[in-house]
Amino acid sequence: MEELMSISEVCRKFHTTSRTLRFYEKEGLIESFREKETLPRRYTPEEVEKLRKILILRSLNLSVKDIKELFRSDQGISVAIRSKIVKISTELHEKEIQLRNLERAVTLLAENKDIFEEEDEVAVRTRQMELAYSATEKLLEEDFTGFTEFFSHDTRKYLTSGFIQAFAEDMKKLNGKLYKIKECLMIEDKVHVYIAGTSRTLLVKYIFHDEFIVAFTFDSLLFDVRR
Repeated sequence: MEELMSISEVCRKFHTTSRTLRFYEKEGLIESFREKETLPRRYTPEEVEKLRKILILRSLNLSVKDIKELFRSDQGISVAIRSKIVKISTELHEKEIQLRNLERAVTLLAENKDIFEEEDEVAVRTRQMELAYSATEKLLEEDFTGFTEFFSHDTRKYLTSGFIQAFAEDMKKLNGKLYKIKECLMIEDKVHVYIAGTSRTLLVKYIFHDEFIVAFTFDSLLFDVRR
């Protein structure tokens, strides 16, 4: 006869609680064996192994419903996990959009703008490209104070002209003297500005909240066919 494990032994083995085991049993994921109602639950090796798999799947954030469907169907674990990844990625993307909208609202309120005003999206994106181009011209002219004026007031608290000057000096070391704007493009929600340097091309990506720059990143391009 197979050696059965008591509920306390199973709990110790997997560092879980009897309440958890009873819950999984109630949900139909595992089964226990009792000789009498007054005796404690006992589990076969097969049920113990099933519980081990359940606990691993739960640690991967699969719901009880997901695990039930997995056990009932011929669906592979890889497919179930990939489906979960897609679901979480979608939720994260939606949360990122929500976060950006909230941050935008905060910026507009700080600038005494109306967050309920209707906007023409095409006009806004065109304006953002124009502002990014003008801001980059100030950077090339080494007018660092003028460059910071394109940023929101909250951003300017941390983005001093001295910081921008130090940034420009570092960019010269990497890319050579920056002398002209090659191209300005809107890609997704960022304005990409390509700046020609004597050694390399510098790519600056601006992030806007309406007409205010709130952040920027940069990359040095080792190879660029743009003239």
